[in-house]
Amino acid sequence: NRQSFRGGAQVDTTEIRDYEFVRNQWFFLEEVYRQGLPDYSDVINPQFRPEDPIDDSSLQVYINDFNVNNDAEQLARPGRAQADLADAGNDSTGHREIGTWHRLDPDNDYVLIDELGYIILRLPVQDRHALAVTYRTVSGRQVGAVPGAPDSLQLKLIKARDARPGFPTWNLEWKNVYKIVRGFSRGRLFDEDKIRVEILREVPGKEPENTQGGTSFLQLLGLDTHGQDPGTRVDQIIDADYI
Repeated sequence: NRQSFRGGAQVDTTEIRDYEFVRNQWFFLEEVYRQGLPDYSDVINPQFRPEDPIDDSSLQVYINDFNVNNDAEQLARPGRAQADLADAGNDSTGHREIGTWHRLDPDNDYVLIDELGYIILRLPVQDRHALAVTYRTVSGRQVGAVPGAPDSLQLKLIKARDARPGFPTWNLEWKNVYKIVRGFSRGRLFDEDKIRVEILREVPGKEPENTQGGTSFLQLLGLDTHGQDPGTRVDQIIDADYI
């Protein structure tokens, strides 16, 4: 992170590696929503129509921290979370988590994007914790169940403990969200029109490259598809849709 001043204004420069994405905060609720949103820019398309949005009043989000000592304080309940509820007999690592689960506060702990089927946690869930949900879609499709106590919760697992590639829930976590500015919660103003993003590829023994075959990586990755307004020519500036 570097700082400089131009015409009295402070300019921050931040370098982020591609693997330094925001971790354990953005999650699709199931694979169908991930597959239904191959390109985030589709969201602003007037023709975009989600197939089966989530009924926001039905969503319940739970964490298993595998610490029974705080169950009473957290009002935790016993339950089982399965990656594929239709494959309830699969107890392979990463497919099932059993234990006690405490419910997150829908007003303070997460935000649901109901039409697109994903949630954003206010705080990241820890690697060694598991995350699971139950919900109903607007068409009436029920996923998971919360029976009355003392019966066990029946949840859909969306993050297994110590998640890793090969787990069925691995791709439900977003791995393309980056925090590019810091400190604005403390009163600094952030002007989206002033932000500039450049994607570079490191080449051993050479200066980093920002193009391939004469086309910028911003364009190649679909982050610069138009100028200031849709339909205008690309301008080497990241589209506002992604900020």
